[in-house]
Amino acid sequence: MSTGRSSLLNMRRMRRRRSLLGGSSPYEDVQLLGETVRVRTGTIHAQPDYDDAWALFLLRQAIVFVDIGCNRGRFGLMSVIDAPERRLLSIDASREALAIAAENLVLNGRADQLRFVWGFVSDTQGEIQFWTTAGGGAAGSRYSSHARTAARTGQHVRVPTVSLDSIIEDTGWIPDLVKIDVEGAETEVLRGASQLAGQQTARMLVELHSPQELPMHKNAEMLLEWTRAHTYTAYYLKDHVELADPAQIAHRGRCHLLLQPSEWPYPEGLNKIAQGSPI
Repeated sequence: MSTGRSSLLNMRRMRRRRSLLGGSSPYEDVQLLGETVRVRTGTIHAQPDYDDAWALFLLRQAIVFVDIGCNRGRFGLMSVIDAPERRLLSIDASREALAIAAENLVLNGRADQLRFVWGFVSDTQGEIQFWTTAGGGAAGSRYSSHARTAARTGQHVRVPTVSLDSIIEDTGWIPDLVKIDVEGAETEVLRGASQLAGQQTARMLVELHSPQELPMHKNAEMLLEWTRAHTYTAYYLKDHVELADPAQIAHRGRCHLLLQPSEWPYPEGLNKIAQGSPI
């Protein structure tokens, strides 16, 4: 085969790979906390999400961070760029999303103090049907109504379930900050964290969802039952007020709550950060 023909075939193969990846490159360089980082395309949003600034504020008071529902690892990358010595445990029910989260960290030389767990964090041992799309892009959920792309195409997998308490026992890492973003299964995660709650040492940043199968009022009611049983207090971060009644957030499709031991004061300075503030 001639050199020219070989080069042409190689160029065609490269174009085909790029096409399959959905663009000219699967990676992009973006700014995060004042640093240029190389990540898989789509990892870092152009605009801040509701909870970005709240998460960064709470991270700066934490030594061990557990990211449940890490997806592509945006918060994990934020955590280790802010403080490379901080321990990070990333968990997701999507193998592909978890692999991308790990890749993003390694791409940026952040491979120390890291652990990864594949599984659906719950209060029981077993497995569930998890709705998720290929590529780890869209959010997955145990509720088909909250993973519409996957449900529309019938994409689901069987995923092992594991409790947060058992993960802590296995790793020996006791978190002081836990982020929970699991598309409607938040109270399942909390029910599997009773031993951690009993130590009264951890804050939890919870993104509470309302799939069709579990309306916000009911989800909030179950969450408040858990806080009362474990001497925790919930705060509605949009208004920086204690959440005492599910009616306060019944109108929300999703919202962010801070759970912490009831004896702890509300973090000083957190009330100055509005929903959606830049980091």
